[in-house]
Amino acid sequence: MLLSVCSDFLRRQLPPAAGGHLLAAVSGGLDSMVMLHLLQRCRRELALPLRLVVVHFNHRLRPAASAEEKFVAASCRHAGLPLLIGQRQGGAVRLSEEAAREARYAFFARCLAAYPDSWLLTAHTASDQLETVLLNLLRGSGLRGLKGIPGRRQKFLRPLLAVSRREMEEYARRHDLDYLEDESNASLAFTRNRLRHQVLPLLREIAGPELDRRAAAMAAGLAGDWQFIDNAAARFCQRQAVAADGGISCSRMEFLAQPEGLQPYILARLLRQAGREKQATRRLLAALRVFIARGGGRSGKGFRLGKGLTCRVGDEDFVIGPPAAETSPGVLEIPAPGHYCLPAGGRLSLAFCSPPAGWCRPGDRKREYVDAGRLSFPLQVRHWRPGDRFCPLGLGGHRQKLKKFFTAAQLSAAEKAKTPLLCHGSEIIWVVGQRLDERFALRPESEKCLELSYDV
Repeated sequence: MLLSVCSDFLRRQLPPAAGGHLLAAVSGGLDSMVMLHLLQRCRRELALPLRLVVVHFNHRLRPAASAEEKFVAASCRHAGLPLLIGQRQGGAVRLSEEAAREARYAFFARCLAAYPDSWLLTAHTASDQLETVLLNLLRGSGLRGLKGIPGRRQKFLRPLLAVSRREMEEYARRHDLDYLEDESNASLAFTRNRLRHQVLPLLREIAGPELDRRAAAMAAGLAGDWQFIDNAAARFCQRQAVAADGGISCSRMEFLAQPEGLQPYILARLLRQAGREKQATRRLLAALRVFIARGGGRSGKGFRLGKGLTCRVGDEDFVIGPPAAETSPGVLEIPAPGHYCLPAGGRLSLAFCSPPAGWCRPGDRKREYVDAGRLSFPLQVRHWRPGDRFCPLGLGGHRQKLKKFFTAAQLSAAEKAKTPLLCHGSEIIWVVGQRLDERFALRPESEKCLELSYDV
């Protein structure tokens, strides 16, 4: 039965007629030794065209770690299988479960890089899945945590998630497999072990021996639900999220129009796009959603998200990214007419001149004339911010959101981010190289004229 579970999984997950390597993560314990035996049978009895390589990581934290490494090496020699061994560097300091996992998976990633046409298999079972779901439940996790361990994540495969630990023990007895017991699995100092030895026996007594399988099936169903929701969040972000001020800008009204249950998933995705590596907690996402819904704080300060990220809310947009003082490419002050090299490239020239006789607007968008009587130095050059508006020349003095103007002009996200804005205080004079503001345009009655030109 276990052979068909393993082989069916591989056929579903691997491309048809796939070659390459299967990297089996083997610790020497029950689950990994059963998985290794099953993989050898799959190759031998089912003629799968895959080469098998064993990988073993020694955390060097327990006296038995060296014996486990030797046991795995001896098993590989007996089976004629290649073996890759990794060892954690440093002394025998105690690591958290998360730190140990990160070190182990960093080694696995290096192994995958050494074999580009490879997949790495771990021996997680339905019992591990049940423990993980319960741990995440105790932490107050949402759907992302309750879906448990994925059967596949990129090039990591877990073929035995539908198999209980009891079935693994029966298989090992039937095939007379040798394996080692990790003495730390008996320690009640770890929360997972307390669940395994104190809580789960009682739950299995109440729910019956199929509890592990039912929990694994539930987690698989929730994984499908989570994928559906995550895809909906991804589609929203593709439509609404744009690069701005070194971060990610999004329409506030469009965001708030989404179902309330979807909003935390959108925010989690926006945080990842903005550069946050650590998964956001449900509490953080809930507080951030309220901050955006209320239009930001009264102090005008952003919502701090940790790791150098904030959320800043404008009238119609919010931006998730580094604090404004750190992300803005800077405000260049223009104290007087002259030639100025802009931080994002190009040169802006300003010069007083007489209003041209019989003047009409130049056809070159990189040269404009403005009414100098309507402004005073210093002027400023900056880049767009959420909520920016101006009165594009030709719209009869109607104000338009700058983001909407950029979209109509079919500018890419990169072009939007680097387009300079010549400003007079809080008012935009010229979206440089694109459109003049109606309020500053030269008129027949204008007595002073300022010529603006932009060279890339």
